[in-house]
Amino acid sequence: MPLAALICANKSTRDNVSTLVGTLHFAGHSLLEYQARMAREAGADTILIMVGAVSPDLSRAVDRLTQDGIAVTLTRDIVAIGRELANKDALMLIGDGAVVALPYMRQVAGQPGPAVLTVPDDSPAANMERIDAQARWGGVARLPVPLLADTLDMLGDWDLESTLLRRIVQTGPARVEAPLEAVLDGEIALIDSQRAASVLADAVMTARLSEVVERGPADRFVLGPLAATIAPLLMRQQVPAQQIDIAGIALAAIGILTVQLQLSGIGLFLFLLALLAGRSALRLRRAAGRSDGGHWLPLIAPGIILVGIALIGRNSVNQAVMGWSGGLWLAALLALVEFSLMRDQDGRGQRGASGLSLYATLPSAVLLMLLAQWMGIVAWGMALATAWAIATVGALLLLPRRT
Repeated sequence: MPLAALICANKSTRDNVSTLVGTLHFAGHSLLEYQARMAREAGADTILIMVGAVSPDLSRAVDRLTQDGIAVTLTRDIVAIGRELANKDALMLIGDGAVVALPYMRQVAGQPGPAVLTVPDDSPAANMERIDAQARWGGVARLPVPLLADTLDMLGDWDLESTLLRRIVQTGPARVEAPLEAVLDGEIALIDSQRAASVLADAVMTARLSEVVERGPADRFVLGPLAATIAPLLMRQQVPAQQIDIAGIALAAIGILTVQLQLSGIGLFLFLLALLAGRSALRLRRAAGRSDGGHWLPLIAPGIILVGIALIGRNSVNQAVMGWSGGLWLAALLALVEFSLMRDQDGRGQRGASGLSLYATLPSAVLLMLLAQWMGIVAWGMALATAWAIATVGALLLLPRRT
């Protein structure tokens, strides 16, 4: 069933009447962009944004969403909304300044008929709109498009968001009831200031980062914890994930140069820093609700590092143990491992038992080679990494994939 989303973006912030709540900085971009990305993940293929006036900030937000392949339309005309939704069956209404965790948004979007997300009527939810004596609106509702059309035909000066909500409630919708803990934990909130947005963004980042599955020892115990510490700092400084990816590419390229100068130890350390930058950028994208699919930039640094590993094999002083062809084999095996794990991560699947994973990921192999370099046995370190990668490929082929 075709589903559209209507995001209301008319309210001003409590701090400044000239600033819209939707343009507040949130999790690496604007709140409006975050709402649109969550709506897309919840199943909406068309997203409309109802605004009072089109500002440069709103236009830039729409441009960024469009670049990521998300169809977004800014509209000031309620008649235009009716035309845009002519071929849609259902509409998901997202409140102005509402932040709703993806599971709750999906529950509302997946209902067969009118539905509304509710939270208990208690003091932590006091800034949310009251539905009845027991519940308040959680910021997301689902309604049939004909109900919207009937509302648009009404005469008079009225607020679209509140009027639609009242009309949905009058139809006796299904209620997706969220516990009060969802409000206390920041899973459901209504933002009205930059301070509230910043506090909630930290909670959202923590929740979204739990989706990142680290599948190798170096990923889990070294790069993962470091990236989890660095990413929130970058987010608060409003550093785009794209710039972090570019920094990782630069570090990897410098690493290639040092390898060519027979300084493999320095090169491997720079490779680790490049991979750390990539892991940090990944966390920024996940916190912002951005998908990794279709983006080629995060793949450049790992590709450069794989070339560097092949070059280290060529430069190995012990050609009897590991030479040029051996370096190529190791790079190819690691590329195969990374591709397989990336595909599993995109599908939120895992292979094998839960708990500590001993896969030969690219960071784990680079760390092993760096340790071997410091011990003066880089060729033997590459040989061990190759055997480890072969075992990992075997495990990926033989162990079932879980979703």
